Amino acid sequence: MDGSIGRTALDGIISVVSKSAPLMGAVLGSPLASVGISLLANILGVDPRDTQAIMDKINATPDIDVKLKELEYQNRQTLLQIAAQNYVTEVDDRKNARLREMTLKDWVPTILAIGFLINYAVMQFYCVTHTTSANDIISARFQDVLIMIISYYFGSSHKQPNQVS
Repeated sequence: MDGSIGRTALDGIISVVSKSAPLMGAVLGSPLASVGISLLANILGVDPRDTQAIMDKINATPDIDVKLKELEYQNRQTLLQIAAQNYVTEVDDRKNARLREMTLKDWVPTILAIGFLINYAVMQFYCVTHTTSANDIISARFQDVLIMIISYYFGSSHKQPNQVS
């Protein structure tokens, strides 16, 4: 099966499932999506490796909303644990990145941030002088990245000199 077809089907599954069972949708969007896919495939009676077949069965099942809510209710504890683990993994990843920078006194993230800020300033100037909807979209994405950089540098656990590990 082509990976792009599988990814498109998975995106469709996440979209449909999230409407009726938001916790299940969150699990499907996590690194442990295979657990959610297995649960879905089991109630639908299809092969868990065939995401297109799962999507087709979801579209063909008239009472899918009820089945998804039941599935989420029956597996709530497991799904909550997976969602919580996904959050812990994200937080630990950020902590490890910050700890690495503090330990190694690495200048690469700072240089990348400064380079991005220069690009951001140039892009903003260009967007002000050449107003189009495409430039507005590009400007918005640049602002999203700027917010991530600011969150990284001014996050609650970043570079606290009195903090003992």
